[in-house]
Amino acid sequence: MEVKTIKACAEINYFTPDNLPAEALENQYFKERLNGYLQRYAAVKIPEALISFGAVALFELKRDTTCAGEVLYYIDYSSIYICLLSPAGNMCQLIFRNGKYEFFPVYSIINRLHRTTNYDLRKPFLEKVKEPNKIGVFNPRKIADWLNYCDQYISACREAENSLLSNKQRNEQKIADTIASLPGCKVQKSTDRAYIETKFFCIDFELCDNGNYLSQKIRFTGSLEDIIKHQL
Repeated sequence: MEVKTIKACAEINYFTPDNLPAEALENQYFKERLNGYLQRYAAVKIPEALISFGAVALFELKRDTTCAGEVLYYIDYSSIYICLLSPAGNMCQLIFRNGKYEFFPVYSIINRLHRTTNYDLRKPFLEKVKEPNKIGVFNPRKIADWLNYCDQYISACREAENSLLSNKQRNEQKIADTIASLPGCKVQKSTDRAYIETKFFCIDFELCDNGNYLSQKIRFTGSLEDIIKHQL
């Protein structure tokens, strides 16, 4: 396997048997189960047409900690994947569904990309990404189309995330500017909320949908006399 592929795998905790990290191989829980993992790995058959593209079977190594603080390394029963590296350097896994093949970015990459955004936010960015026809018989063009699709999908998800971060930054700045424009106001802040009190009104700001939207509620706390006085 090429060095760049090994590096790309390790960054997302995917490994071949001869590339497993020392901390896993030295872990007692993992060592006791290693032979079973290797037997399952040996049973995985890579389609002949994908071998020339550099396809490789990979373990997804997982780590957990018990209530007693013991660190466990393990591989789920289904966590062995046949993968290819895309032109942009993204690891893509082969999926067999309804009698045909397709590729999709490995789940660990997708989970990271989807962590901050929801489907509604991603949808307008993903609409421009066209999914190729499923693969019945492998050929270079079909494989290339699917790997390019994976790259485009990841790029669209990153655009959605960047859009969210930009909106969140703008909304946070609006809160900060409001506070700065009200000298002497009382402010209570948490991660997603800011409550501002002045002599005559209160403002309740809330960052919604991971900061993509800003909810603002204004409540007058003065009296009729205050209104009349300040209109004169």
